[in-house]
Amino acid sequence: MGQRDGDQRRWRNALAENADRIYVNFSVAAPAPAWIERLEPYGKLLFALGAPHPNAREKFPRHSARGGAFLIERMGNGLAARWLYPAYFVCAEGMLAGNTEAELALFEAFERGGFEFVQSLRWNERTDPARRWYGTASWSLAYDGVDGPA
Repeated sequence: MGQRDGDQRRWRNALAENADRIYVNFSVAAPAPAWIERLEPYGKLLFALGAPHPNAREKFPRHSARGGAFLIERMGNGLAARWLYPAYFVCAEGMLAGNTEAELALFEAFERGGFEFVQSLRWNERTDPARRWYGTASWSLAYDGVDGPA
């Protein structure tokens, strides 16, 4: 998926069927919708969130200067999440790369720390900014477990 043209269309169709295990070997600014939406109950997704150094936007290939591997598991009541270890991969291109603002926000989130306390991934729902480590209006890695605040 290294080409810039067509990445969005290919990722949207990358998982035509549900999957119980998904492993991503490059860093992204956000999980692909197909990874979350096609993950079977009790399925697991392992992916790396990563951001290049803010001054490296134009370099190719770009590598994450800050990053971490996260394990997501679809439970009966939500998406459990946990940080596993630092992870530094080649950064995605196309729709999974995010824009300059998203990459900078992710870089700064890693600089602040707190990723080790993540307990859930919230998908298509708003999360109180005080209760999340990082995210956008449509998804976030939150400190609360799948059942709510700990």
